[in-house]
Amino acid sequence: PAPAEAPVVAAAPPARRLALSIEKMDCLPCVVTVRRLLAEQPGVAAFTAELELDVVTVEYRPAVVDAETLIALIPDSYGLTVIGDTALP
Repeated sequence: PAPAEAPVVAAAPPARRLALSIEKMDCLPCVVTVRRLLAEQPGVAAFTAELELDVVTVEYRPAVVDAETLIALIPDSYGLTVIGDTALP
């Protein structure tokens, strides 16, 4: 008999890093809000959101969540600009 072939398993897409500039994240409650929204989102592996910085970085698994969903989490009133969305090595 012929040897059984191993099933083909599709590799998960590589993790990605989304960088966002959030102009009006200039108070502690705003930072806490952004952190809470990201922490509750499935597929987010890590993130940084600091009061002193207006740049938020999010490492995420695109098999679980996409960049558009993450961007939509941030309230429109915060003044968001996408800096980049790159694959992690």
